[in-house]
Amino acid sequence: MKIQQYHRATSLEDAYNVLMANPKNHILGGALWLKQLDREIETAIDLQDLKLDEISQSETHFRIGSMTTLYRLESAEALNEWCDQLVRSAMQHIMGVSFRHSATLGGSIMGRYAFSDLIGVFLVLEAELEFHKTGKMSLEAFLHERKMPNDILVAIYIPKQKGKSFFKKVSNTRLDFAILNFAFFKTDDQLRIAIGSRPSIAMLAKETMAFINASGWNDDTKPQALELFMNEVSFGNNQRGSAEYRKQLAKVYFMRGVEEVMKGDC
Repeated sequence: MKIQQYHRATSLEDAYNVLMANPKNHILGGALWLKQLDREIETAIDLQDLKLDEISQSETHFRIGSMTTLYRLESAEALNEWCDQLVRSAMQHIMGVSFRHSATLGGSIMGRYAFSDLIGVFLVLEAELEFHKTGKMSLEAFLHERKMPNDILVAIYIPKQKGKSFFKKVSNTRLDFAILNFAFFKTDDQLRIAIGSRPSIAMLAKETMAFINASGWNDDTKPQALELFMNEVSFGNNQRGSAEYRKQLAKVYFMRGVEEVMKGDC
């Protein structure tokens, strides 16, 4: 990565105006993955003075500023209590503590990285994104946008939903990218399942979720739920594992994850 100029934004509007001035201008998050890219940035826009690293809550939602670091998310007691430690479970599997002190939630989401351990977690928590000009959209809708919004991510909203959670990252070492990752979240009335690093980006297993939510989870429904899941989710090959290996892992951790969150009350 090569940066020609650096701009420290004084407001969101200032940052947006500089961003729009040249298609080669770019917002900096933690810049930990960005610096790995072979690209030239005309002006790098730094948001660190805009107080976008705060976590607040209302009666219905948590609001997480886009510049919030992964370590601060990991340490957010109120948020993790509400989601049964799901966010913390995922964060603790991302590199080391020093990395998590620098990497930001906004940078992780805007990158739409296929290997992300975060995106599946925020999908099952029904996250909503707030952009400076575009306004709000669901994380799921954002992931399906063919063209990235030419905008600034301001905050991420998580509805307050008590539930049971399960997270699993399968990797060769703790510091390696995932071969697969899974996020499960069960509230009183619904189960949500996301699987990522397939090696494609995380997705919700919607048909499987609908079946389990309608039919329940018992000895009669388990085989059909597993079959639906395996037919719904696609797998591919990369240097970390083959499609066939991922399929075998998926069968095991799908069953294990659903069993875990379906036990007892939320």
